[in-house]
Amino acid sequence: MKKNIIVIFFGLLCFSFGCREKDLDMTLVEKTVYDGATIQAITAEDAWDVTVVQDDQTFVELAYSAFLEDYLRVVVNDGELKIGFNRYLNLPSNTEMYATVHTPSMQQLHCSEAVQAALEGSFSGHPLTITLSEGTTCRGGHLTGNVDLKLDQASTMVGFTVDGATCTVDLDEASVLKGTLEINESLLVRLNDASWMTTYGGAAPQVSAEVHEASSLNMLETEVGAMHITLTAASEASVFVTGTLEGSVTEASNLTYKGTPVLNVDTDESSTVHPL
Repeated sequence: MKKNIIVIFFGLLCFSFGCREKDLDMTLVEKTVYDGATIQAITAEDAWDVTVVQDDQTFVELAYSAFLEDYLRVVVNDGELKIGFNRYLNLPSNTEMYATVHTPSMQQLHCSEAVQAALEGSFSGHPLTITLSEGTTCRGGHLTGNVDLKLDQASTMVGFTVDGATCTVDLDEASVLKGTLEINESLLVRLNDASWMTTYGGAAPQVSAEVHEASSLNMLETEVGAMHITLTAASEASVFVTGTLEGSVTEASNLTYKGTPVLNVDTDESSTVHPL
């Protein structure tokens, strides 16, 4: 009898939650907020779908399922737009939540908690910093000036172009970056924890790269003048260098290069350095 009561209780509990989810108002609400505000930094979380558009005006377009109204956290403070919720929500799979941010100038973008981000237009900051974490993805964008890209916790950034003086790339915890780099001064690359970086075209006069812990760097389509590279712990790199190529390759790592660089690369018995 006691067992039957427990089964009935959990059955009613599940039925109650099912009814509440079924009765949620999924009507799409659309509104425009913060018309004319100053937005130079954007922080997005809670799995929102966010598009940032370089524009000559500033405003934010929101589209979301109506039941989310009481939980929205979309605020601007001191030039920073924050997008998310004011509490944890277990959202139904058909929930809609989109934000399109129009701004003439963005200097920082920080996305976390599985945000889906997209960049449309040309963005320049001093420097421009993009930080992605917790399974976030970001697509597109023409990034100029001095650019810092920081990805961790299996985040991904693809389909972008950096056209600037300097660029720093930091990838950790199985993150992935794929784009085009046209660098006028210097590029610094740090890859850790099985992260991947691939470039599609462009050039850089000077590159410093540290590739560790089964990470992979492919820059065969980007012409580099001088490169210093460190490969450790079963990592690999493929590069195109026309001037000097120096550094070290150890712990079962592999370096492949094209071009005719002057080589000064130390290696151990478990690793290889060879031309393409």
